[in-house]
Amino acid sequence: MNETIKTIAAVLQVLALIVAGGWAYWKFIHQRMNEPAADIDIDLKFVGKQDGKWIIEITSFLKNQSLVRVKYEDFQVTVRYVGRRRPPAVA
Repeated sequence: MNETIKTIAAVLQVLALIVAGGWAYWKFIHQRMNEPAADIDIDLKFVGKQDGKWIIEITSFLKNQSLVRVKYEDFQVTVRYVGRRRPPAVA
């Protein structure tokens, strides 16, 4: 009887290790829960003119989509001006 209990306990331990390993694989490899994921939304608005030059407003929204903490240290937005096209009308 004692040998049967030891065998059942060993089988349950192996089964628990297999289930835990499968869960860890599913979470951290398949679903990539250990990697940061961010959603970045950038909006540009033409505010108006001053001294013949356009004033623009750039708004950026950053949302963390993962369970991993994301630390932004040097977030930059580059604005380039090309040509003499007229921007959209300002409301």
